Amino acid sequence: MLPPKLSLIIPCYNAAEIASVHLPELKAHLSVQDFSFDILLVDDGSKDGQILAELAEQFDCRLIKHSKNTGKGAAVKSGMAKATGDFMIFTDCDIPFGYSSITDAYLALAEGAFQIVLAERKSGNYRMSGSTVRNLGSRVFALGVRLILFRSLGDTQCGLKGFSHQAAAQVFPKSKLKGFSADAEWLFLASKQKIKIGTVPVMLHHSGKSSVSMIRHSLPMLLDLVRVQWWNLTGFYRSK
Repeated sequence: MLPPKLSLIIPCYNAAEIASVHLPELKAHLSVQDFSFDILLVDDGSKDGQILAELAEQFDCRLIKHSKNTGKGAAVKSGMAKATGDFMIFTDCDIPFGYSSITDAYLALAEGAFQIVLAERKSGNYRMSGSTVRNLGSRVFALGVRLILFRSLGDTQCGLKGFSHQAAAQVFPKSKLKGFSADAEWLFLASKQKIKIGTVPVMLHHSGKSSVSMIRHSLPMLLDLVRVQWWNLTGFYRSK
């Protein structure tokens, strides 16, 4: 019996230069693993979309293109809808937690104890790598998740998560948020359906420039959490 296939989803927004750096080593790493894989690049309305399309062809990646920028959550959801793997993992295009973290997430799913795995940033260098404002904003959002949605599901905003095909089919069609707070909605929907969620520890290898501005995005992200709970209470998710 062949091992389960991995579909790796990488949302990209004006990130062709970053992708050109990491795709060669990423492909080299995955090519020596004991499982088959495909890589889906989701162009979320990028200005450098033509370059990204050329990279996708060069490195034999599938390309999904949004005509306009709709948000990271929407990009991941598009990738999940097109993925064919037994397991689907998404991560940022700069692969901030290293190539081996993808393999670790795959192996955690393949063991079968969990249908969803969250990368959990254990190392203290994560907190030190960001600005004081960004770290404070992250903590405020994490508190909002615990108070508004669920007590604890680990590191909900870490940019690497994996889903079994079945779990993805149960979660993503129901989701509505399109931005950076979509991760919290996906996990909330999973918890409501009693999907088993586990964690895999990761270490930050490098911290690229983030497109999240905690000053500009914090309040809208917290309001998104309120919307999720409101949709839950009013039966929106049950109707999907």
